[in-house]
Amino acid sequence: RKQKQGNPFALSPKEYPFQDALVVQTVPLPTMLDWEHDTGGFFVETETQPTFAEFVPVDLVRPSGKRVHGFAAKALNIFPIEMRIWWVMGDPGNEVVINGYQEGARSKTNVIGVAHNGQYVLLAAKGLASQSLSNAFKQHRKAAKYQLKAKPYILAMMCAAGDVEKIKGSYVTRFHFPTNQESRCSQELGWAILERQSEIEAWAGRENSQPQESDPQPGPPALQESSEPETIEADEDDDGLTYRDGATVDMNNAIEVKAFEDFRSIHAYTSPKSRSILRAWLKRKRNGGAVPA
Repeated sequence: RKQKQGNPFALSPKEYPFQDALVVQTVPLPTMLDWEHDTGGFFVETETQPTFAEFVPVDLVRPSGKRVHGFAAKALNIFPIEMRIWWVMGDPGNEVVINGYQEGARSKTNVIGVAHNGQYVLLAAKGLASQSLSNAFKQHRKAAKYQLKAKPYILAMMCAAGDVEKIKGSYVTRFHFPTNQESRCSQELGWAILERQSEIEAWAGRENSQPQESDPQPGPPALQESSEPETIEADEDDDGLTYRDGATVDMNNAIEVKAFEDFRSIHAYTSPKSRSILRAWLKRKRNGGAVPA
């Protein structure tokens, strides 16, 4: 009898793409990371220290008090390849994935990318971080397409944990994901990414769909009980942060991005009419004047 080659139990890339990706979860609540910083950060539940960013050993502290050992960093750069959105309903810990946006749903954003050393990264975010990440990826993709006529992974995306702000009664870390125009993907790494095109298509093809048991999850199970405030991205077809007059936010201008997000959080997530309106609003806010509701 002829001996068959290979592993008959192995999952194929189309069933479970990017099994080698390191899951990096945004942790917005400062109290959930036991480390020297007074902000949240990017957490990896692993026994082996990642080698592509300034990760340090930390404990993730769940609301129940249980500690999970791993590593965390305040910033990292990746070459983003593709994005997908999960929509969920229900309370944290008892969420149900739904097929597309519905009233009352919350978004979870995944971006698959590659670090400078070739390590694949699955960047996962929810709540305010989900909205920031999805909008930033859309702007990043546009910059690569129209400025360089290239795939999004030609440019690096800077992922950084910013200041802590009080939002809806909780202290939450703001995350920023601007494009790094100076950091370019090498041709060697670009060819290596292209060789996994079938996995990329399989991974991205499940956007907004019910995940199967073998699907990579949005984040480590240890983070599912987070009490982080969450927001709804009203229009998934929106092509990034835009003013109501049609102008787009400069995602490379951290001050404009932060002011835009602050305006939306105060005004029931309604975008400012124009850039000049936002500037006037920001000036009044800095001078201690009344901020209209």
